[in-house]
Amino acid sequence: MRAGLLALTAATACAVDATAERRAAIVGGVDDDRAAVVALEGAAGPCSGVVLAPKVIATAGHCAGGLAAASFGASPPWDDRIAIVSVLRVRTTVDGLGADLALARLARPTAIAPLTRATASPVAGAALTAIGFGRTEPDDPATAGRRRAARLTISSVTPTTIATDGAGPGFTCAGDSGGAGLDDAGALFGLVVAGAPACDGPTTLVRLDVHAAWIDAVLAAWDGPCAADGACAAGCPTLDPDCDPCGLDGTCREACPAPDLDCPIGGGPGAPCVDALACESRRCVPAPDDPAVRFCSAACDGDGATCPAPLAACADGACVYLGPTPGAFGAPCDGDAACRSGSCDRALARCTRPCRDGCPDGYACGGDPDEPVCRPTSGGCASGGRGGGGGGATAVIAMIAMVAMGIGLRGRDRDRDRDRDRGRGRDRGRDRDRGRGGDRGRGGDRG
Repeated sequence: MRAGLLALTAATACAVDATAERRAAIVGGVDDDRAAVVALEGAAGPCSGVVLAPKVIATAGHCAGGLAAASFGASPPWDDRIAIVSVLRVRTTVDGLGADLALARLARPTAIAPLTRATASPVAGAALTAIGFGRTEPDDPATAGRRRAARLTISSVTPTTIATDGAGPGFTCAGDSGGAGLDDAGALFGLVVAGAPACDGPTTLVRLDVHAAWIDAVLAAWDGPCAADGACAAGCPTLDPDCDPCGLDGTCREACPAPDLDCPIGGGPGAPCVDALACESRRCVPAPDDPAVRFCSAACDGDGATCPAPLAACADGACVYLGPTPGAFGAPCDGDAACRSGSCDRALARCTRPCRDGCPDGYACGGDPDEPVCRPTSGGCASGGRGGGGGGATAVIAMIAMVAMGIGLRGRDRDRDRDRDRGRGRDRGRDRDRGRGGDRGRGGDRG
């Protein structure tokens, strides 16, 4: 048997499609008796899961498709098998492995005691115990189906994920997706979501602490006296959904102060919107440099340091773009589709608008006589015809300047202060890291 426990593979037992390439299993570990880690059956193939409450199982989001049942026990024949009646994927505008999380609701409660969720954040260098029902031999689907555990070492932690160093001797493999990641006290701080295709390298886990509010809301609605059961109960840790029309009661209501968990997820920061209901933040604002452009935003104060990417500046209490708003008048473009107006001045590579809509101060009709657009009056490019004589560069500068007056220069003082602080830091022999981490991409093979 190969050394390693949870070797995450890029294939399921019988498929090699994109979903299969996201599943994982444990290679080279040892048998484990923690009954709260269970085996899951579904259209996505074999996966693992963790009991969070008598009627709630947590698993990887890519395992959520067609989940049918949870099997309890260390291996077949199972001690118990309970049907899954509903599944919810995590409500977040974050993309990638940091959002690869789902909760499944059981048809009846299990007697298995839930795992306790960790309260402290994981740290690099700490040990991690991974538990799952994945393969023990990467190329042999028949080796999956036994609960196994292995010790791994955390190499890095991002705001939404945990990565192990892949040094072995334990690894994750196909079937371990959704399995548990425990600290030395046995508390659950993550779920296995990805690993090396050959089950011989690093493992990635989704952090649960960053999704705690959503998890708590679902647990309250699905389990116990505060569940959505038609009876309004008092004294609940979160408001009983039966007492609140905006609760997780199976009905989407748009007129809620915060997004109803029954409603589709709204747009994230920077997403185009027509009204607040189109945004997960319930905040849709006009662009400072082109009020005709609206996008999803967030509340802010100060210089925008707390704004979610891609927004990085603060204007009138709302997070906005630092620089031209994509698609706005004067913003860079490589084609008409990149502009709200549907008109990109290819000579200047900037969004413009047809003259029939009127031109703002500093602009006049120019460009193609058959389809004139608003162009800056500087540099001789605003006259009829296509312009020439090197005026294009001057026109671009003028257009950028007009946009900068709207919002681009809002960050100038902040940048100056930041450069000054960095200079002081060098004098003291210290570097400052002002970056913000996050995994918004979908890289890597899934567990």
